Amino acid sequence: MEILIFSDRKNIGKAFEKVARSKGCSFAFYPVKDFYGKVKMFREYNLFYLDISSVKEPDKKKIFNLVYRTKNARIGILDPDNSVSDVAELFHRGVADYIGRSLYTSGITLKRIQKVYSYRMVDADVPACETEDDDVNGNYILSGNNWELINPGQEYTFCFMFIELDNFRDMKKTAGVERARIISEAFHKFIGQYVSSINGRIWIWMEYSGIILFPFDGCRCDAILSSFKLMLNRYLINMVDLTMDYFYSYHIVLHIGNTIYRERGETGTIVSDSINSIFHLGQKYAENQNFYLTREMERFIPAGLCGYFVPDGDFEGRKLLRMKHFD
Repeated sequence: MEILIFSDRKNIGKAFEKVARSKGCSFAFYPVKDFYGKVKMFREYNLFYLDISSVKEPDKKKIFNLVYRTKNARIGILDPDNSVSDVAELFHRGVADYIGRSLYTSGITLKRIQKVYSYRMVDADVPACETEDDDVNGNYILSGNNWELINPGQEYTFCFMFIELDNFRDMKKTAGVERARIISEAFHKFIGQYVSSINGRIWIWMEYSGIILFPFDGCRCDAILSSFKLMLNRYLINMVDLTMDYFYSYHIVLHIGNTIYRERGETGTIVSDSINSIFHLGQKYAENQNFYLTREMERFIPAGLCGYFVPDGDFEGRKLLRMKHFD
């Protein structure tokens, strides 16, 4: 994850030394005068800290009002002088964190940063659907949105996407091995290009099915909307993107869970309940031409799509949602 810090103090970095040693975050430091422009440009994915002690007293009301008006951004206030008289108001108005003198002096920890990064803001437009169960939120080990900060051998929370071609085995018997290979390779190439546009990577692939990983910042999961489009636009995808004498049909399952991360091709020794679960859901439960979400995904459904998913029962202890049929 990336943290942008706005302060005119020369030693401001000392407060974040514990976080920096974890190597799980990247930092960028800017003067306070750059605050509005940077937040406006990068507000959706990053975490921002504004040092209020670097703001002149006559300007504080103006900059607080600016913070309050900035929607869909995680903004924390650094207050090493304990100058804020009503800290509760900050949270009432949507501020994601407050660092007073004591915590500023003792040093901010990675655990705190992770909690703030996954803070669900009232006005956020991405986690728009309410869940029935509070226990689906899990113990996130945020992988953020930057693949460069994800280290092999460490455990993270990801969004998992399982996708598989429908009836491929039967087609392989009738069309022959060579034609089946061409069909599956074209699909693999298309999916790889498609998910890369939203920061996804094919992680495990087995001829006609696989798992795609998306880094997870605890705040949004773009794979939901992209998978929705894959299902809704499959006729156009066949005609425009795949352009073969074959109609590609597929089913999709999305899940949020934890796993040790290893590079593609080195995943054979990983033991992960999340991997086992999504494979079982995709191969044993999911029906052709359907798109499913585990209950863990529900709170991240974009607001406009909430009404297009319906409960679809349980499988191996997991509650599922299914995209409505439009036929």
